[in-house]
Amino acid sequence: MNGWIAQIVSRAVAVVVAAFAAWLLNTFGIEMTTEQVEGISAGLTALGGIILLGLYGVIRPFVSRFIDPKDSAEPSNAPR
Repeated sequence: MNGWIAQIVSRAVAVVVAAFAAWLLNTFGIEMTTEQVEGISAGLTALGGIILLGLYGVIRPFVSRFIDPKDSAEPSNAPR
């Protein structure tokens, strides 16, 4: 991931995690330390990256069939 994309994603996740942590604190009286919030933020960022890469791996072959059929990994399109 590019440096500036990683910064944007990590900041966006940090905002969401901070809002969630504040909601937990106000609603249930649960206290979270800064280290816990940072750990959750890092975990959610990694999980989001894994999900995006997985979706890319699943969707790319279907899109390749329509964009460039020669690039598709189907046996019927293999050169003989």
